[in-house]
Amino acid sequence: VLQVLSLANHPRIRQKIADDKGNVARILKAHADNDKRIDALFLVTLSRTPSDIERRAGVKYVAESATPAEGLRGVMWSLLNTREFLLQH
Repeated sequence: VLQVLSLANHPRIRQKIADDKGNVARILKAHADNDKRIDALFLVTLSRTPSDIERRAGVKYVAESATPAEGLRGVMWSLLNTREFLLQH
């Protein structure tokens, strides 16, 4: 439980997600389409593609965010805190 709380709340995790050389930055440069960005983010985080519902939710979140980078960072943070990631990766 302590490791889960540390992952969810540690400021270093947010710093790593926002890193200019990290996965989010790489995905932003590689793909112009938010659908493809969400697919790539799921692949690097959970090693699978998103379901249609997950993709739509991710694309909607990115579209409603101040910037695409901010939106993708939020999606990645949420994926890192899913039960799927915490228990399988």
